[in-house]
Amino acid sequence: MRRLRYNVAMSLDGYIADNQKRFDWILDDATVDFAGLFARVDTYILGRRTYETVLTNGEPPWQPGMRVYVVSRTLPPGERDGVMVSGDDPVALANSLRHETGDGEIWLFGGGQLFAALLGANQSSARCLTGALDGYTFTGSNRDFCMSTTPTLASLIASVHRLSFEPPPVVSQLGWRFHHVGIPTSEPRADELHLPAFGVHIAGFASSPFGVEWMRYAADSPLHPAIKSLPHVAFEVDDLDAALEGQEVISPPGSPSDGVRAAMILVDSAPVELIWFRRNQRSDD
Repeated sequence: MRRLRYNVAMSLDGYIADNQKRFDWILDDATVDFAGLFARVDTYILGRRTYETVLTNGEPPWQPGMRVYVVSRTLPPGERDGVMVSGDDPVALANSLRHETGDGEIWLFGGGQLFAALLGANQSSARCLTGALDGYTFTGSNRDFCMSTTPTLASLIASVHRLSFEPPPVVSQLGWRFHHVGIPTSEPRADELHLPAFGVHIAGFASSPFGVEWMRYAADSPLHPAIKSLPHVAFEVDDLDAALEGQEVISPPGSPSDGVRAAMILVDSAPVELIWFRRNQRSDD
């Protein structure tokens, strides 16, 4: 997946332009390798206000031939002056660009409102800020820092925006691996395995090429009603405790067999099983 970068100079009181919508207050910093930064970028995304500010302040920073998208609800969509104006959902646009082939970076160039929308949808994979002390209200020197984002299950649940051709975000962004789908049934099967502690007979996992597992629950099974009445999907995770953090756990972590830990959570009324296998962990874990 291609990297979406947000680089912006910001005053310490939270502004990226002055009251005249200019940014010539930003101090030059010889320690920043702008040439190297621009060389990594092949696509720019701007909000309409930032685009108009760039035009007002002179030559744009991008080179001819670069792809430039301006996200606007007011400008007519289509190509104009070497840029593509898009009235589409900016999250969908960013997501589509990030899934293109190639290793060129996408630069979200300014635009506080646009950044907020993409940040809320976990589309920004790197955020780089330059805090500047300048002649308007401050004196001093620049300090530069960069933060890489690590999505969590909670952040994905709050902001998931998946396109039809994409894998689930827990797979593409968290690295979870599909394990099986469990389907409740009342019909006994020949290859059932009884798990008395959970009041369930399971069957089909070893023989299904699709990872389908049939679950026949006893009337007195102690498991949560949602587990017994609804199909569930199961994923293998590298850190079960971290995956469970902040979630509604309806079956606490247990060990159905040696070297295996599993738990169930309820997400939007759907049961989800999370499984950890000791044998799949690296030797240094």
